[in-house]
Parts: sequence; C-alpha cells; structure tokens
Amino acid sequence: MIGPGDLIALVTFDGQVYANQAVTRERLGREPEAAHALTAALTHWLRRRHVWLVVEGRRIQGIATARVLAGPEAWEIDTLVNAGEAPAGEARPAGIVQALLEQAEAEARRSGVRSLLLRVPTGAPADAEAVRAGFTRALRERLWRADALRSDPAEGRADLEGVTGFTVREARAADEHGRFLLYCQALPVEARSALAMTLEEWRVTREDHWLGRHPRELVAEHEGQIVGAARIASGGGRAQLDLLATAEAGGAVRALLAAAGRLCTPGEPVLALAMGVAQTELLEAGFEPEAEYVLLCRRVARPVKEPLTVSAGIVVSGG
Repeated sequence: MIGPGDLIALVTFDGQVYANQAVTRERLGREPEAAHALTAALTHWLRRRHVWLVVEGRRIQGIATARVLAGPEAWEIDTLVNAGEAPAGEARPAGIVQALLEQAEAEARRSGVRSLLLRVPTGAPADAEAVRAGFTRALRERLWRADALRSDPAEGRADLEGVTGFTVREARAADEHGRFLLYCQALPVEARSALAMTLEEWRVTREDHWLGRHPRELVAEHEGQIVGAARIASGGGRAQLDLLATAEAGGAVRALLAAAGRLCTPGEPVLALAMGVAQTELLEAGFEPEAEYVLLCRRVARPVKEPLTVSAGIVVSGG
C-alpha cells in the first residue's frame, strides 16, 4: 500500500498519461482509459481503494488499483498501468505488471480475499504477465454490438416460433439458485473451476458495478426451470446487457432480447456479452461481433491457521 511519503514519486510521473490495460464492464467498447498516478493515490486516500506501485528511484514504473466485486471476498483489478521507460519504438519493460499483481495477491491474502479478477483486451501485454503472476485465463469474451434492440411484442410471447412454454419475467431473489444452476450449465467446467464452483463463490465474484443503481434483470423459464437470464443497464447514450443461456434455449434468447428491447431507450446502441448463446442467435438479432477480451482469475490461497492440539496428542488444523 502507499502513503504520503510516496507523493514525491507520484509527482515525478513525468506528466505523462499511460493506457490502463484493465477493462471493467463499464469500459467495454470504449477507448482505452488513461490513468494518472496522483489521481490513483487520491482515490485511494479518499475512497479507501486498494493501490499498489512499482517505484524505481523517484519515478513510478507501474500502478494497479482494485475494487470490491459483489462481495468482500472478491476483488477486481480496475487499473493496471505499465509506465516503465523503454527505448523509442520498443515495448515497455516486462515484469512490472507481474510485480503489481503479485503485490495485489499478497494483500488480498492478508485481507481474506479468495478471488482476484482481471479483464484485458485480447493480445494485451498484461495477459501473459498475469499468467506468470499465477492468474488463470478463465474466459475468452466476445463483445457484440447492435444499433438497437428489436422489441417486437410478438417475440415476447410464451409461444415463440413453435417453441412453447417459454416465459420471460423480472428476476426475483428466489431465483438465485436457479440462476446459479444456469451458470453451471452455460459455462464450461474449465471456466467455472477458474471463476466460481460454488454458489457462494459465484455470488461474490459477480460483476455488478456496471448495472448502476437501477438494474433490470430478466429470466426465461421453460417448464419451471430457468433456461436463460439477462441483465440490462441503460444510460449514457448506450445500453449494456449480458446474456446467459443453455445451448438448447434459442427461443428463450430471442424472447429475452425482445423483452430487453422494451426496457432500453428506443434507438440507442447496445453492447452485449453472451455465454452459452449461439452466434447465430445474436447475428439474427442484429448484433455484430466487435472487440475480444480475456477474463483472468487468481484464486488466492487462504492462510492456514495455527494448528490446534487436541486429546492424545492428535494435531488438527485450525482452518
């Protein structure tokens, strides 16, 4: 962590602005965000954010910051800057991002955090360094863009193009277990083993910041089982949504998109991440593929408590 003594290093950031390689859900589809060292430090002191630095002499070589996800046991790296000096035309020095992430992992362990998440654009230098720091590539994500969502009322019917029994409604708190089962069906086991295998892990690692204060969440049911879900956020001249569905639920995906269209501002562009949804479903709904990202996760080992000695000299772990 940093303190007032680091201000000398902070203000000798050469006045330059460096690209932030970490991409949060709010930043999907936008130009790379700039990060300034002094801004990061003030954010930490005023808002209790987590900040890590790599400093050489009186100059900052790198900065990382993190925020809490849906629960305190999971953090998301939301700033990751390599400001290392390099000769003209050459890549910035390797190892700085790895050092920052190793600092973050060490503090996460001390704080009882179980998971660190990081999203970077496909091909970003930070991807390989994160793997060297112990992160696992959990998901390769494709961002899809549409000029607007279609909201034909006929597509929201329970009977959709011969597929009967699909209903779309607002999500309720009681749907949590059903939505977790949907997550288990929609994501491959390799992704789930990296991100979340249990209901509790899934609950705390969810990315919710992008939803804002008034999120809209929908589920699609078939014969009493949740087979699709959508989360929608609208504002700032665009809508964002994520879709989750089983492979057999194409009709439910179309119904979810139709219902989501009625919740968005007419005519605004839409960005979507989709898991378990066939590309043909998105193409038919007017989406086109755009940027690609890698979502990485670091499972943080929990410290082992001091052993407890019980009867007859048997030693058991206190964890």
